[in-house]
Amino acid sequence: MTHSEYTNYFRALCEKHKDLQHSDQEQHFARIVLSVDELGHSNLDDFLMNENSGLVSPFMILASAENVYEDDKSDNIKKHFAGMFWLLTTSEQEFNAEEEAYDRMEKLAEQFLSRMKLNFSDRINNRMYSLQESTISKVGRIGLYLGVRVGFQFFTTANQALAYDAANWIGGR
Repeated sequence: MTHSEYTNYFRALCEKHKDLQHSDQEQHFARIVLSVDELGHSNLDDFLMNENSGLVSPFMILASAENVYEDDKSDNIKKHFAGMFWLLTTSEQEFNAEEEAYDRMEKLAEQFLSRMKLNFSDRINNRMYSLQESTISKVGRIGLYLGVRVGFQFFTTANQALAYDAANWIGGR
């Protein structure tokens, strides 16, 4: 799965979900290449603190995926796409209102996970998804927003992608 396929998949889910219906006119989806400085301050914080983000609540922010390779010294090399997204909303700063907002975002997260499970229940283009590695964590208030962070993994084989091709190198080896 390429970065653009990954981004386009989640953008399409946000366009199709009844509670989001992302469009150019009403934006409920954004992507970010997450970075954290030496003091633990992230560019996600900066993005959410900017009141001109243009996002309408609730919304998804998709983090770029991290690729992890698994090689058991066999002929089956696996590539894991470790991804993450946040589902965030606004809420009054009152205990019951915040609890209701967390519950709504967790339910929304489970709806996205169930759609991912459906879409990748069979190997599609040699990709697979399992709920086993999925996580949902509460996210405290960042500016006006609170919600959940969802972590997940897609799996695929990487034998062809990692096959050495001497034609790519001057001098072969």
